[in-house]
Amino acid sequence: MCWGVPAIVTKVINEITAEVDFGDGMPKRVVLGISAADIEPGAAVLVHAGVIVSRLSYEQIEDVIRYIEELAAIAGEAPPEDLIRRLRSLFQEVKR
Repeated sequence: MCWGVPAIVTKVINEITAEVDFGDGMPKRVVLGISAADIEPGAAVLVHAGVIVSRLSYEQIEDVIRYIEELAAIAGEAPPEDLIRRLRSLFQEVKR
């Protein structure tokens, strides 16, 4: 099973590299696995293994967050509320 994590692009470095924020405020360098023309600062993306694999709509971000909550429930664990709160906050700031 592959696990992609939603993030916000904070900076496009060049045609193959960008920086993203996963909601913790710490920029992480990733590889563009999709066209650089589709990416700009503020874009919501899905990152897998350090590679941006797709751009996300804000509706898709909420779907991903619901999926995280469902996985936690299946595992019998509390959802990672702090992470979910940070992601929603970050995406709301960009959405404005």
